[in-house]
Amino acid sequence: MKKSVRTAATAMLAAPLAAAVFAAPANADEHEGLVTFGITAEEDVATVKIVNDFNKRITCAWNASDADTAEAFGAENKKINKGKEGEFTHADVVDGTYDVDWSCTGAGDKSWSGTESLTVGEPAPDPDPDPEPNPDPEPNPDGSLDLSGSVNFGSLGDIIDALDTVDLGSMNGSVDFVGSTGSGSGEE
Repeated sequence: MKKSVRTAATAMLAAPLAAAVFAAPANADEHEGLVTFGITAEEDVATVKIVNDFNKRITCAWNASDADTAEAFGAENKKINKGKEGEFTHADVVDGTYDVDWSCTGAGDKSWSGTESLTVGEPAPDPDPDPEPNPDPEPNPDGSLDLSGSVNFGSLGDIIDALDTVDLGSMNGSVDFVGSTGSGSGEE
């Protein structure tokens, strides 16, 4: 009988301990989705809407910044009661694309946060990184000469002979060689 009482007592004491050790962990995301944040723009007015489906009042803050123009706007300590929606507007917002970082906190160290993107007006277009080359360049009136293609000189002597025939005194401007230059053996 002693043995069965001891076994029963051990089982009774061990059951809660085993349940605690082997139980599934609490869902860390149980409050996810209870607070939603949205931001829109019409002309130069940005509107923030926050919906609080958490069972307590929340406090929210946001900051919108445009890296290209250094413009920014935001708010702090905006309170939204449980089961309510808060709507806040910002007027005279400068055209641009804003990154909006937001966060809300509630009772019991609950928190929600995220980053949204907002475009106000028409941001400046991106410059063309690769403009099309001009297929037919205009002649240069300052007298420069552009040789495109391949030039093959047989030897250094051939180059000197070719330069000897050019009247360099009447040349005004620059000579650009574009392409490849090859050299021959100098033998004919």
